[in-house]
Amino acid sequence: MRERLIFCLLFMGVCGLVWLIYWPGSTGGFFLDDPENLYEIERWLKGDLSFLGTLLGNHSGLFRRPISILSFMANAKLTGLAPVPMKFTNIAIHVCCAIALYELTRNIVRLVTHLSPHAKKIAFILALVWTVLPIHVSTVLY
Repeated sequence: MRERLIFCLLFMGVCGLVWLIYWPGSTGGFFLDDPENLYEIERWLKGDLSFLGTLLGNHSGLFRRPISILSFMANAKLTGLAPVPMKFTNIAIHVCCAIALYELTRNIVRLVTHLSPHAKKIAFILALVWTVLPIHVSTVLY
């Protein structure tokens, strides 16, 4: 029980660390191709474009980014097209991805007999390293 409590506190501490790392960059504006990608969402908010037209109307990438567009649409519907709430949502999604990575890694490592006793520690370290990699700054804060 004590080990579980320590682990939960450590995990919450890492989530807090992630928030602290990304928080200074959350106050900036939109960058690069953000305005052109959000234009369709602005049209949808005004009623000039349908839900599906907005969701599938993005032309960036082979698959048109429907999942990210859907999260932008939900964000815009709740908070408008302000950059700070969108960046806040991206940070929250990044933390959720870290939790998912931890769970996936832990379950995979538990299948390896000689590593199984260390599955939590290995998964924790991997998720921590992945979460704070500098390469994620551009995707989380743009």
